[in-house]
Amino acid sequence: MNAVEITKKDIGRTVEMSDGTTATIEGWDDSDPTLPVIIRFESCERGWRTINGGVLLPGLPTIAAFAKTKLQLEAGKYYLTRDGRKGFVAGSSPFGSTVDCHQVVGYIDCDTHALGWGKDGFYWANKDEDARDLVAEWVEPKRIKGWVNIYPDVNGNMPSKVIVNNCLHGTKDDADDHAMTGRIACIEIDVLEGQGLEGEAGR
Repeated sequence: MNAVEITKKDIGRTVEMSDGTTATIEGWDDSDPTLPVIIRFESCERGWRTINGGVLLPGLPTIAAFAKTKLQLEAGKYYLTRDGRKGFVAGSSPFGSTVDCHQVVGYIDCDTHALGWGKDGFYWANKDEDARDLVAEWVEPKRIKGWVNIYPDVNGNMPSKVIVNNCLHGTKDDADDHAMTGRIACIEIDVLEGQGLEGEAGR
């Protein structure tokens, strides 16, 4: 069993993988009690892990430990808040007398006023965790665009009575060419990765 123990408070933290690479804990999937931890690899691909950093399929890298590197905020950069929003650091104080929690100032999406942080991203000077903490550099979500085929739920397992094929096609012609018997619709998708998920794009 892995030594790490991951909670929602760890969203935004960098982790060391068992294969020597690093990844960022990007979100939490409440709908999946087995693999709730969402991570983003250096390649920008996503993965899902257990609360102990484990996997269900052998051969995939597990989360070995939390990385020890500390965040240092820089003016002009965007950051991820602990609760999944997008924050921006507008500037930093040139004066040594500035209190720790106001060394840098900036804004968070959906907040109505300017905020202050320590250079390590903590909102409170005593380092108590807060939803407004800046925990990692912001990574723009990828755009998902294409066509998907939809089929009837012949087994009656889905409340909507339809099943969306999990294959995304670049063009409608390609979706038509790969359609199976019984298709009832072909729809176009153009969304940001994470649309509709808590703490992700589109929130």
